[in-house]
Amino acid sequence: MGRTFTATLVAALALLLGVGAPASASDNLSTVSTVPESQAKDLSQTMIKKYGVGTANMYVLDEKKTKKVDGGTLYLLPAEAENSLTIAPEVARDLNLEKGKVPKHLEIKTGSALLKLDKENSRLNKVASTLNAEVVESAQGPLIEAPAQPAASCSTGFYTRPGGNWGTWTNRRCSLIGTSVGKQSYAWQHHFASQAQSCAQGVGYKKYYYYGKYKGVVKGTYGLGCGRSGGRVVPWENTAAYPQLRTKSAYLYMGGDGIWS
Repeated sequence: MGRTFTATLVAALALLLGVGAPASASDNLSTVSTVPESQAKDLSQTMIKKYGVGTANMYVLDEKKTKKVDGGTLYLLPAEAENSLTIAPEVARDLNLEKGKVPKHLEIKTGSALLKLDKENSRLNKVASTLNAEVVESAQGPLIEAPAQPAASCSTGFYTRPGGNWGTWTNRRCSLIGTSVGKQSYAWQHHFASQAQSCAQGVGYKKYYYYGKYKGVVKGTYGLGCGRSGGRVVPWENTAAYPQLRTKSAYLYMGGDGIWS
């Protein structure tokens, strides 16, 4: 319990100090230094190795080109985008990117900026995966025991309002770039002093096919359990985006705060 309290306190302090907040509008491509041509190939190879895609084919998802399908919201894309890296609108806004295919002259700078946003990803995923495994085992039990060194800078606070209605979506403080077989681990918990119980949902991304033909990327909503804590692994395919979570109270007259990653 002492280790859990320390982890929670560190996460709370990180939130108050604004540590690890997402890129702001001022922290966009204009702040990314030009990558020398000699390093451009290495950067693209790094992305291919980590994510399965390079810098030569990136698309920004367009919120005006969507349709509802089973499982979520389909962002429509051309067939040539099937093996590309797609960039969620909220990340594109932070990087000041236009909708549609990323222009060739911005590919390298965009790739460099995305790698910068995603630098916490490997460490965070290890922590979240460990936390998620423990959450699944104790979803209805007392406060879960957090890892000894949580990714405090990527933990994000949430507040569940009384009333039983879904709250607004909150973005996690670090971005994530998915691979072609990518998955994202979510884990959430109410603070130990709170008596609240909630249900939670998170988002995931996967490619969408209709009669075998690629149509785009679906942003889906996935249940993350109910109680004092919960978690789940969701699809996260070839998309640069911020994980998102929302909650609703299990009780009509009681709400409470917590953290998630």
